Parts: sequence; structure tokens; C-alpha cells
Amino acid sequence: MKKYYDRGARELTDLNEGDVVKVKNFNENKWIDGIILSKLDQPRSYKVVLSDSRNVIIRNRKHLVLVSKKTCSNKIVDKVLNYEIPHYEESSSNTSKEEQILDNVPNPVHLEPLSRSKSGRTIKAPQKLNL
Repeated sequence: MKKYYDRGARELTDLNEGDVVKVKNFNENKWIDGIILSKLDQPRSYKVVLSDSRNVIIRNRKHLVLVSKKTCSNKIVDKVLNYEIPHYEESSSNTSKEEQILDNVPNPVHLEPLSRSKSGRTIKAPQKLNL
């Protein structure tokens, strides 16, 4: 059965660092130019830097189309390669923020036990009667 299901499937070729690709933009249904930064540990996932906004995004291989070197403009490559990507480091300040968030969580409200019907469904009083 699987043989028939997979007969139309094809393996996508792996992309290398520095390859110029078109990236699918889901918000506008457009394809944006980008350059592959690295292949991730997840299957078929790549980290891509976009040429227009220089944002770094992660996309699945099926949403990336390799641009041939003949049609690739050098302006795109120069624009992206001249930009340094900021490196984010996790610091101990993140843990203190998490502790502050946990401290601000209100105490749980004491709820009265709900009554149940014969079939086991919970019986709740309508909210509009709580004056």
C-alpha cells in the first residue's frame, strides 16, 4: 500500500550554505530572495537570511526553491553577505525574568465542587445569575 502512496513522491536535493534561494512568504503569497545560512538538525529544515529585511527565518525544504546561478543577481548576494547576523546568547537574566513571572502568578481561586448529573456530566450554574 505504501508503495502506491509514495510513487509520486520525490526527494528534494540538499542545499548548501551560501546557496541563493526563493523563500515562500506565507503572509503575502510571494517568494522572497534569501541565502541559506545553515542546515538544522531537524529533518529538511534550513536557516535562511532574507535579502529584503535581513531577518533570519527557518523554513522546510519544500518552501525553498534553489535559484540558478545564471538568474541570480549579484546585488542580492552582496546585500545579504555584507550584513553581519547578530548572535544571541542566553544569559542568567532570562532565569531571573522567569522567576519574576512565576512570583507574579496569582494564587488559585478556591472553587466549590461541581455537582454531577446521573450520566456524569457536570452541572454548572449560568454565569448571568452571578450578581
